[in-house]
Amino acid sequence: MPQSSRFTFSFSFAGIPTTIRPSIWIVLLILSSAGSGPPDLVYSLTFMFLGALSLLIHEYGHAFCARAFGVRVLNVELGNLGGLTHTEARQNIPRWQDLLIVLAGAGAALTAAAVAGAFFGLLVGDVPGGVLTALLLPLHLLAPQGPDALIPSIQSFLRSTAAFDPSLRLWQGFSLFASISVLWSIFNLLPILPLDGGKALALLLGNARTSSLIGVIVSSLILVWALTQLMIFTSLIIVWLLYFNWHYYRNFTREP
Repeated sequence: MPQSSRFTFSFSFAGIPTTIRPSIWIVLLILSSAGSGPPDLVYSLTFMFLGALSLLIHEYGHAFCARAFGVRVLNVELGNLGGLTHTEARQNIPRWQDLLIVLAGAGAALTAAAVAGAFFGLLVGDVPGGVLTALLLPLHLLAPQGPDALIPSIQSFLRSTAAFDPSLRLWQGFSLFASISVLWSIFNLLPILPLDGGKALALLLGNARTSSLIGVIVSSLILVWALTQLMIFTSLIIVWLLYFNWHYYRNFTREP
């Protein structure tokens, strides 16, 4: 079984060696302070815990899907800018199975958000409203005007939460977990290597060179948008993704 150290936490879950490196806590701490409000220690710690939980669910989605197709999972690791699921070589499985493994991470995270919404909805007495809220409310962070266009069942659910949870602490934990899970899934499905969306695009096209070029274009457009929104940390991440895809594309063009 993996051993824990002072700064790196290692354990085994369902027979899958798992490692959480300290760099992921730094990234989650930075993300937790990205809002406009004053620093809040409780919020930051909660964000870091729920963020790590969401990332683990994402990576275990890859791992369990790979296992289902007979692929041996070597380990799961959280660190740097996210997580990685290491498996044995997958060249011998059908492309559609490889594609499902790639997409299973976002699928697991979105399912977890929906389950959390169903649980909160059960407490409030509106399970469908809870599920829809978990999946749609996080989009408000991408489009602040979004709540005005939400369907009535979600608006009704939002009104009922205050009556059930006057302190809103349970609601805040639920909405934070749902937001992290949904928004990370959306980001991770962008057609940019090495994100899952870029890997899926490469599998669908059967051409990593073309997918890396698309990654250059998409990351460039997102970088312009992030800079206009003064999202400095996000811009730095996109710059790294842009460089990764450009370097990947250039390597292909240099081949004889």
